[in-house]
Amino acid sequence: MAPREIDDSRRLAREYKRLLDAVAQPRARGSNGDGLRDELLDAAAAGNTAKIAELLSRGADLEGNDTSGRTAVINASWRGRTEVVDLLVELGADFNVTDYDGRTAVSWAASNGHNDIVQKLVEAGARTNVVDGDGLTPLMRAAWNGHDTIVRLLIESGARASMKDENGKSALDYAFEGKHLDVVRTLRSFGA
Repeated sequence: MAPREIDDSRRLAREYKRLLDAVAQPRARGSNGDGLRDELLDAAAAGNTAKIAELLSRGADLEGNDTSGRTAVINASWRGRTEVVDLLVELGADFNVTDYDGRTAVSWAASNGHNDIVQKLVEAGARTNVVDGDGLTPLMRAAWNGHDTIVRLLIESGARASMKDENGKSALDYAFEGKHLDVVRTLRSFGA
C-alpha cells in the first residue's frame, strides 16, 4: 500500500471504532428526533461517515425513514456510498427493509449499477427475490438498466431469472427491452 492509502485506512479504522463505541452506549433521543433523522438520511446519501457517527452518538435512529420510507442504508445504497453501506451493515442496519414503493437497498443498488454495494448486501444476507410495488425484482431492474455484472452476481446469489412481473415479463424481457445484449447473453447462459 502507498503511504496515503495506509493513512486513509487508519483514518477510516479510527472513525469506525469511534462510531461503534458511540452506538454501543445507550443514548437519550435528541429533542429533535425528526431533525436528527433527516440529518442522518442526508449524511448517508452524501457519504459522510463522520457526520453519521456524530448523529448516532446524539441519538439519531439508525432505522428512521423519510416520507418515502427510505432509511439511511437505502439512501446510501441508492447513491452508491459504499463506505456508508459497509458501516451501516456493520452496525446492524436492516438492509432488507422496504421503502414505501417496496424497494430494498439491494433493489436501489442494482438499479443504479453499484456492484460493490450489491455484493456487500448479498454477502450480508440481502433477499434477492423481493418484488417491489412495480412488480419488479432487483434482477429485473439490473437487467433493464444493463448492469451485467450485477445480473450475474444476483443469479449466482439465488435470484430467480424465471420470475415474472404482473405483465408476464421476466428479467430477460427487460434486458431485450433495454437493448442490453450482454445481459441477454448472461441471462441465457443461466438458462433464462
